[in-house]
Amino acid sequence: MEIIFKILILFLYINYIILKSISYKKMLNIEKFPAIKEDILLDENFFCLRLYNQNNEDRLFKKDIDASYIQFHFCLKGSLDFIFNEGSYNLNLSRNKYLILYNPSKDLPVNIVLKENSIFISALISIAKFHKLFSQDGHKIDFLSGENSNQKYYKEDDINNTMLLALNQMLKYRTSSITKDLYLKSKIYETFSLIFN
Repeated sequence: MEIIFKILILFLYINYIILKSISYKKMLNIEKFPAIKEDILLDENFFCLRLYNQNNEDRLFKKDIDASYIQFHFCLKGSLDFIFNEGSYNLNLSRNKYLILYNPSKDLPVNIVLKENSIFISALISIAKFHKLFSQDGHKIDFLSGENSNQKYYKEDDINNTMLLALNQMLKYRTSSITKDLYLKSKIYETFSLIFN
C-alpha cells in the first residue's frame, strides 16, 4: 500500500510539473476534439461518459442509473442542465465546475441538456465499488463515514488545474486499444484522489 501511495504522489508531482509548463488554453484546445458521444462500461457497475456537443443547438442525453450509484459530473466547456423529476427541477452546471450526486433513497437517472459547444465527462460508479476504493480511509471522507454513508450527498465545486489536466487527457485519448478502459479508469481514479485529497 505504501508503494502505491508513493507512486501516486510521484505521478501527481509529474502532472503538476507538466501543468505548470502548459497554458490553460493549450490544455483545452477545443478545436482538437471531434464530436464525442461515448458511454463506456469500464467495469461492472462503473461507467464513463464522454460527451462533446459541437452543434449550435442543445442536445439531450439520457442514461438510466439507479439509486446504488454515485455520480461525478465534470463540465469542461459551455454548460449543461440536469433535469430531475420529469422536468420539475433543473440544475445548471457551468464551465470548470464539477458535481457529485448520491441519493440512496431515490433513483437519479442522468438526464441532461448539453448546451451548444459544450464538453462533459461523467463517472458513474456503484457506491459499493466506490467504498472499496476507500476501504481503509473511508472514515476520513465525510459522506462515507458512519451514519453519513446512507445519506444524500451533493457537492458542487471548481475543477482545479490538476483535475483539468487529467480530464483533458481523458478527452484526448481516442485509441480503441485494449488499454483504453484501463487508461480511462486510471484517470478517473486520479480525479477521485484529487477531489478527496
